[in-house]
Amino acid sequence: MKLILASASPRRVEILKSIIDNFEVIPADIDEEPKINKDINPIDFCVSLALKKARAVFDKFGNIALGADTLVFLGQEILGKPQTKEQAFKTLKRLSGKTHLVITGVALVSELKTITDYDQSYVTFPDLDERDILDYIEKYKPYDKAGSYGIQEIKDIWDIKYAGSYTNILGLPAKKVKQMLNLLEGILCQR
Repeated sequence: MKLILASASPRRVEILKSIIDNFEVIPADIDEEPKINKDINPIDFCVSLALKKARAVFDKFGNIALGADTLVFLGQEILGKPQTKEQAFKTLKRLSGKTHLVITGVALVSELKTITDYDQSYVTFPDLDERDILDYIEKYKPYDKAGSYGIQEIKDIWDIKYAGSYTNILGLPAKKVKQMLNLLEGILCQR
């Protein structure tokens, strides 16, 4: 089974390496800017973005394409990737002392079958002071991260609590992806 990961995320690459030995990385060339309206379910939205990525790569290269999209929600609002230091600061200040939701939609597209799923985790930040937020932004420059943070960076410097899959928060729910790959392999073996 020849798998293509439709993402350039180093975190997704590392997680996928723990599941499968051989895969290729070809980022999907799509508009990833989240545009959500209040009527759409956040889970459906994440899954649809993952499917869009996987389909874009599958349509161009064939084989089997794995797409994923991780979004951070505070209530119904998406907290996307910050463009500036000010945006990152504002987002982290909003997350301070609150629990938020991290959803990753996952899609596996092959010639025979398309499989979609998702995972969700909750992350609780302690009350953060402005100096801690500014120090984090200066050191880690979280401009490529939904919600303006990387769990792998903050878990050791702030008293973060989370419920659910840690790899989901990183950007690829390992257990869910393994189940999807096993299901697809079973289908392919029956051919």
